[in-house]
Amino acid sequence: MVSKRYFLSRTVQAVVTLWAVMTFTFLLIRWMPGSPQSYIMNRLMDPDADPDEVRRVMEQYLQYIPDEPLHVQYYNYMTGLLQGNLGTSTWYQEPVAEIVAEAMPWTVYLSAVSLVLTFVIGVGLGAIMAYKEKSNFDVGMTLYSIVAQAFPYYVFAILLLWVFSFQWGWFPVGGRFGADVTPGLNVGFVTSLLRHSTLPILSLVIIGFGGTVLGMRANSIRVLGEDYLRVGRLRGLSDQRLAFLYVGRNAILPLYTGLMIQIGSLFGGSVILETIFTYHGMGYFMFEAVNARDYPLMMGSFLFITTGVIVGVFIADLSYGYIDPRAGSADTRESFAGDIGSFHTVVIQWFRRKVKGVTGGDGDTDQLRTNGGGAPSLQSQFEEASAEDSPFGAVSDRTYTRRERLQTSLETWVFSPIRILANDWRALTGFSIILLYVLMGTVGVLLTSPPEVTSYGILELPFQSWEYPLGTNDGGKSILHQVIHATPDMFRMMIGGAVYGTVMAAIWGFTSGYIGGRIDRIMMAIADTLMTIPGLPLVIVLGVTLEPRNAYLVGVIITINGWAGASRNWRSQVLTLREESYVEASRTMGLSTWRIISRDILPNMAPLMMVRFVSLTRAVISTSVALYFLGILPYTSLNWGVMLNRAYQSGTWYTTAGIHWLVVPIVTIVLLGFGLILFGQACDHILNPRIRARHDKATSDDVADDGAVQG
Repeated sequence: MVSKRYFLSRTVQAVVTLWAVMTFTFLLIRWMPGSPQSYIMNRLMDPDADPDEVRRVMEQYLQYIPDEPLHVQYYNYMTGLLQGNLGTSTWYQEPVAEIVAEAMPWTVYLSAVSLVLTFVIGVGLGAIMAYKEKSNFDVGMTLYSIVAQAFPYYVFAILLLWVFSFQWGWFPVGGRFGADVTPGLNVGFVTSLLRHSTLPILSLVIIGFGGTVLGMRANSIRVLGEDYLRVGRLRGLSDQRLAFLYVGRNAILPLYTGLMIQIGSLFGGSVILETIFTYHGMGYFMFEAVNARDYPLMMGSFLFITTGVIVGVFIADLSYGYIDPRAGSADTRESFAGDIGSFHTVVIQWFRRKVKGVTGGDGDTDQLRTNGGGAPSLQSQFEEASAEDSPFGAVSDRTYTRRERLQTSLETWVFSPIRILANDWRALTGFSIILLYVLMGTVGVLLTSPPEVTSYGILELPFQSWEYPLGTNDGGKSILHQVIHATPDMFRMMIGGAVYGTVMAAIWGFTSGYIGGRIDRIMMAIADTLMTIPGLPLVIVLGVTLEPRNAYLVGVIITINGWAGASRNWRSQVLTLREESYVEASRTMGLSTWRIISRDILPNMAPLMMVRFVSLTRAVISTSVALYFLGILPYTSLNWGVMLNRAYQSGTWYTTAGIHWLVVPIVTIVLLGFGLILFGQACDHILNPRIRARHDKATSDDVADDGAVQG
């Protein structure tokens, strides 16, 4: 049952998010260089134009008059939006509200059907995999899920369209329904509607359920080991009841929270998907607005897509309150105000330690170290606890030599990761693939010449000559050389976006979790707001407005709000680590806040940081390639997405003669994504201090055994 407090908090969050997005669009139109306002005014500039007419047209397009005071512009803009006035399209010369209202149901249809099928199929297959753990079905589905996640959905959509529409002719190549049918509740219209939407839905479902499958499998295996399940078996409950009421319901709860991300990605991804299939929904019209620089329609589409995501997330939040009573009965957000998370408390503790250091007194610490008549001190008790629980062992007064510290560092950060890497096929495979691309973007660039148009400029098939092993495009450019020389910029985008997103998530989540209290609630509210805004439409708006040409900046724009969801994971991890016994021991012994953070907390969060970094690199690759494929980002001749665009525009769909031009960049994208997935899954083993400690212990035990045998 959803409580009034829960309902009110989620309603306020939805309203605040919508207000923030509306305000953002106003500021974007008003202030940014190359803004829609400047573009429209330049189009209307005419020495003979009537100033009053220019003002009227500007107000018609943008809902406000530019030379009015800012607060008046803002009031008029927001009032117009609340009344449903989104301005007038400069391309279609129709009210934006009418265009988007007609297109929105088609996007909702595609997204809703895809979301339901993805969730249901993923949950069902994941549960079966858990019951058949380590079977051929489990292994096969796990491998399929990993490979599927390496495919960007739009790449799979291109392949489906090429095979089933252009080659075999089983499905139409585009549109929402046939031109020869009459819309309505009749068999012809419904059949045509399903045929036109089959490929877009399949491209989302076949690729999308991989993550849900693995998540459901892991959750089900965890639930299968719970005590209450064994009690249920002892009570004689049937397997069906245990599967649905005990295993299924508890395993599905963590996945249901992921609907927020799925809703946003599906609505945001409609821009790419609907453009590929010429499906006239919201995404298609937003892309048309981008091409025509129709800013009122582009901003209106962005607002409508964002509103759809906010409403979907709001419904998911409320329904989750009914599924899990713990979420709907109280605010579960943790608060640690009053503990060392309070900023002023941290400052006071630091000041007291400094004063004690100056005066020579360290009474608290001395009292911890000694306990009267030789009884074990409180510090020694905590050191014993730290030795058992801390991945770094007990805090000791022993002074290590420089050589011992060097040996320890090498063992911790070099030799143990290498041993783990060598023993984990995922890490080894993923690392090898990534290394191949690094060499291709560094050594390969030096060994190969930039792609140039040959004198004859014809399309050459692959494996016909050593000079062009992967063939050429229709201009005679070597496809292999294009792939190689596009790699450095791709890595710059990946680094720029991943570093920005990881650092922002780490700072935001760590600060929120460590300080706690009111600051925690405010920071998480901001993160929730940013997380609700669909990333791809936001990136499109920023990309069209700013026209970034620097690869690092492109990466930052792509992950502009991608860190918000990860910041919650950081916060949860910090809250968990704060309660560990070795952290409590360090705190009780009076160690400095920075020492606790640097020695006890941050090393344990390194796996999360690395996994998030790898995840963001994948997001940057798939998004940047899609935006260059659609021509939204400024044109550059060396980009995998531009290669796809050129192949698409040159008609490789209609024949198999030039299919290599399309397949090579697709394989390049998918292979790198596959390597990043495998490496990301192995990062926890490589960076986790506890796993490294086990490897260190195993090595030391082997050495001891060898010594005993030799002795």
